[in-house]
Amino acid sequence: MHGFLAYDDGKPVGWCNAAPRSSYPGVQWLMSSGPDKYEKVGSIVCFVIASTHRNQKVASHLLNAACKKFSQKGLEFAEAYPVKSQSLLLTIFQARFQCISRMASPPIATLTGIW
Repeated sequence: MHGFLAYDDGKPVGWCNAAPRSSYPGVQWLMSSGPDKYEKVGSIVCFVIASTHRNQKVASHLLNAACKKFSQKGLEFAEAYPVKSQSLLLTIFQARFQCISRMASPPIATLTGIW
């Protein structure tokens, strides 16, 4: 599992599961016909934010850290898989990216974007 942790005063307050799409075999097979070692796509799978730190831009900071790492690894695109009932990831992703495709596959909406 790959991810990023956010701390406040030495205590973890947020987590973002994000890595190259090739790190997630289930997502990789869902989104394409099979593995592609040349793909340049990062996957943002989920966020967990402590209730005491919600609405404090913790998720935005985690997303920025993930995108920075994607860029350092030479990835050109990022995908997010927000559950329709959870608007946090959808809102954050749309604020940060230009959406170039959207695939509705209940109950998941998949967004692919470039930064």
